[in-house]
Amino acid sequence: MFFFLQKISQEDQDFFDHLSADRMEMYRSPPWLESLFVDDVWSCNFGLVGSTIINFNVELEDASLLTSQQNAPLLNVFKLWLCIQTHPDTTSRKKCSLGTSYNSIRRTLYLIDYLLLNSVKFQLSKYGLENISTNDIHVFMHDLASSNETSTSVYKWFEKLTQFLKVGISTHDKRILDLEIEKSPAIRENIPEECECDLKLTPTEIVYARAWLKYAGVYHSKAKEGFRSGPNTKNLSKIIYKNTLIGHAFKPVPNELLLVPMELYYKEFTSAPLRDESDSRLSSREMSRYKKSFQSLALLTSAGLEIPSQIIDAVSNYKSESFFDLKPTRHYKTLPSDVVLSSVRAALEFLLEYGEEITESALRVIKQSKKLKQSLVVFNSKQDISPFLTPKIKALGVKYWSLNLRLNYVERNSFNPESLRPSSQEMFTRLRKNEGLYELMRIMYGAAQVCIGCLSARRQGELKDLISGKCLDASNTRLIFFNRKTGYDSMREKEARPIPPVAVKLIKMLENFQNGLVEIGAYRKHTNLFLYPDLYWAEVTILRSPKYNSSLDIFCDYIETKKNTNGCRYYLRQHQLRRFFAMTFFWGNSFGGMATLRWFLGHTDIEHLYSYITEITPGDVLRSVKTEYAIEQVISKSPNAESLTNLIESRFQTRNFSILDSQELDDYIEELLLDEAIQIEPEFFVTSEGQSYRILIKVSDRRVNANY
Repeated sequence: MFFFLQKISQEDQDFFDHLSADRMEMYRSPPWLESLFVDDVWSCNFGLVGSTIINFNVELEDASLLTSQQNAPLLNVFKLWLCIQTHPDTTSRKKCSLGTSYNSIRRTLYLIDYLLLNSVKFQLSKYGLENISTNDIHVFMHDLASSNETSTSVYKWFEKLTQFLKVGISTHDKRILDLEIEKSPAIRENIPEECECDLKLTPTEIVYARAWLKYAGVYHSKAKEGFRSGPNTKNLSKIIYKNTLIGHAFKPVPNELLLVPMELYYKEFTSAPLRDESDSRLSSREMSRYKKSFQSLALLTSAGLEIPSQIIDAVSNYKSESFFDLKPTRHYKTLPSDVVLSSVRAALEFLLEYGEEITESALRVIKQSKKLKQSLVVFNSKQDISPFLTPKIKALGVKYWSLNLRLNYVERNSFNPESLRPSSQEMFTRLRKNEGLYELMRIMYGAAQVCIGCLSARRQGELKDLISGKCLDASNTRLIFFNRKTGYDSMREKEARPIPPVAVKLIKMLENFQNGLVEIGAYRKHTNLFLYPDLYWAEVTILRSPKYNSSLDIFCDYIETKKNTNGCRYYLRQHQLRRFFAMTFFWGNSFGGMATLRWFLGHTDIEHLYSYITEITPGDVLRSVKTEYAIEQVISKSPNAESLTNLIESRFQTRNFSILDSQELDDYIEELLLDEAIQIEPEFFVTSEGQSYRILIKVSDRRVNANY
């Protein structure tokens, strides 16, 4: 017995300590809570910029505060419900990162806000949670399932805003609103068609709603892309959702409340959908997370709190797919191989031909504006930038710092003050004529993201996190990054993966550009590799996903990637580019054949090339490419896929695969790969012309015997 006790691991000891600890006390002390549990206002640290504040001083249906003594039991339940979301009892003893903790807490806050918004119906101040029935829970789940936007499913934003505006304009002096309309004629203009409106207002009500909000000072300049002015929805939310915990955040701006359209750079065409974008329902995966949050209330019961059993039973018996038609969790759509391959070709040619010339010209212009202590806007309006351009960039057609600036020196005499920016058609024509240096620099960043994204096969977050001067090892043969899928408590594992010489060349080009920006004082220190300088002062901003993706968008518009049958353009995204190597190998005759791919990677042996690809391509990505290849072979009735075709027929009782749901077929083949029931691998051999290969689809004997 003594020997056994000596052998108990520290992990086991921690577990035994965990079992014997005071549950309630443990629940009250989550690592992210900076305040005392009993405080009415919580300060929470989730590793974000600034603390997250949760203010429990909200009114219930009887006008009493949630924090008043009479509501102490309900407040205690809400607080503990939040705390247990990151406790080992809820997370299966897994330690949550700050990001995961934040998402779990936020999800539970949405659930609490739903209850608070329905306080009158549930009589929370009188009955707490006791008055919530099984049917109420099912209605709640139905609301959650209706949309992937909580502004719709939880907060009923457009409905609440419609009601708020109707009351506002009906109680306000119409003479004052008429004067406001006279002062700002734009209030009457650009009323959308009824089918494009988000609110249930008549055209007249829309005009008066705009006037009322304008008079109240709610309009500000930060609106939806393409408009100069729109209402500050955060300020409106603070009024409409004053008695919620986090309902006061920004909400979508209704189309009909936007004022004064303006031309900005934006995508030339609608994006070809990355997923099934027409489906706005909540995914079954996200619903399961909400369900888990509800079920965690059972832990409070075991800790001594009275939680109505009907709530937990209703949630436990709830079946997402049977109760409500939830959206299945979909894989991202795969870009057509010719789109990816032609884009990589165009990106590489652009960078090798013009990349260094663009960075040199941009540094000269920025340096001169800094020397004169002028913003690039002022510098651009007072001086011709041509003398600062390299001959090659000047010959390319560059005339201005940017197409988006109000006044260019060269155009001063022909400037039209009625139009701040060129029309959208003119914008894209001039973009492809290379007139704007800033736009060329943005295209350069987008092209670099395409090439390095393909050649590294890393996640977008991992590429965003790359820091100039720190992303290559000493030998300049490996990419240094922090794996987004490892680590805990925001500590991720640093990894090194081989990267082709041409990708190293492009990384060095961006690093040299950033070195120059630091030297001339535009940047105070080195920052994210793919962070482009600010348009106005060439300063450092923050590289978030929209910025990263906008560089990809402008590159796609510049090279005019093709459109789908609906006229939507294929705009590249990193999760699609990660498939490049494997896609090129499996569709080996594309993009100039294997010779081009081997040149990319510096490999002369095809078998070594495939080993390299399998080393740097994540398993799930490689598996998805194999799945796509198999589907293509089956649909094209390739003899190579005969056994797989028979297997699919045994599952779906048809050989007409065009009638099958594409996602169901995709999932089935991926399941076969995971079970090793099929193998899709290259077979290498030598011919009179040298080394070659073919892709084989093999079905295991056990699977065949099980079906025939």
